[in-house]
Amino acid sequence: MGLKLNLGCGKDIRQGWENVDLTGPVVVDLTAYPWPWDDGSVEEISALHLVEHLPSLVAFMDECHRIMAPGGTLYLETPHPLCEWFWQDPTHVRGYTVNTFAYYFTDAIYPSADYGIRHWPASECGEFEVAEAAGIPAGARVVWAKLTR
Repeated sequence: MGLKLNLGCGKDIRQGWENVDLTGPVVVDLTAYPWPWDDGSVEEISALHLVEHLPSLVAFMDECHRIMAPGGTLYLETPHPLCEWFWQDPTHVRGYTVNTFAYYFTDAIYPSADYGIRHWPASECGEFEVAEAAGIPAGARVVWAKLTR
């Protein structure tokens, strides 16, 4: 069984996963490259509500692709930037939509806009509406993507 990374885990500590955050339990600065994992060594990456806090999605996605084993998956979620509560958080540095992640797919919907980042052959993405939660109004949207190497 391969390595599973729960990146930006916060308080979401998962059994059987390496739980990574700036405050632990495994401390890694995800803005410092390269990350400490070997090429092709990770089976699964979860990054829930993380990428909106990072300065470079391109660098993040490149590192995920580098450490991901063939057949491995990356699942991420990020708040939709058009939701009012998205910009209330002062640590959010950038917003993403479903079409942002389409640029990473080898069968991208924008074939003329190839920036050398299309590494992910089997991918899907979408949006969903969240139920009301602490600080998040009902009807807020979340963007998700599942990318398979």
